Amino acid sequence: MKLDILKKILSKDEDSRPKPYCDKTAQTVTRSPAGGILTIGIGRNLEKGLSQDEIDHLFRNDIEEAIRGAAKIFGVSFLESLSETRQHGIICLIFNLGTEKLSTFHQTVPAIKDRNWSLVRQLLSKTKWARDVDPKQIDGKGRDDRIIGMICNEVYASEYEII
Repeated sequence: MKLDILKKILSKDEDSRPKPYCDKTAQTVTRSPAGGILTIGIGRNLEKGLSQDEIDHLFRNDIEEAIRGAAKIFGVSFLESLSETRQHGIICLIFNLGTEKLSTFHQTVPAIKDRNWSLVRQLLSKTKWARDVDPKQIDGKGRDDRIIGMICNEVYASEYEII
């Protein structure tokens, strides 16, 4: 699988910001709700932000985690039997939802395993995830449309500029 294409897709759909922000509102979070300093890990002050190297490192880790999640849910041999476009779509879906959350999609996961792409489209389109990511529109299509298109139609959205 070509990771450079996956990185391009995710970079187009996700914001890259050095400071903490709310993914639902896109508003920068400047203070802890309790009035303290936002921290993570071992006392890391998030208010000072992240360097580009740190952002890139975290992004690579998150992609690797999504790939491992896809292998856990679907199995490596199943994933490898899919087109690269479908693999990218499934990994983008897990990048958005997380492995544990996608595991709770008790109709969608079996439909993917059965390669019932019309049912997958129908089920994913009706989820809270689809409603939540839809406002992130590029040329009139929400992120849900782009990811569902990769999984169900084996098509990269033109916005990704993948040849």
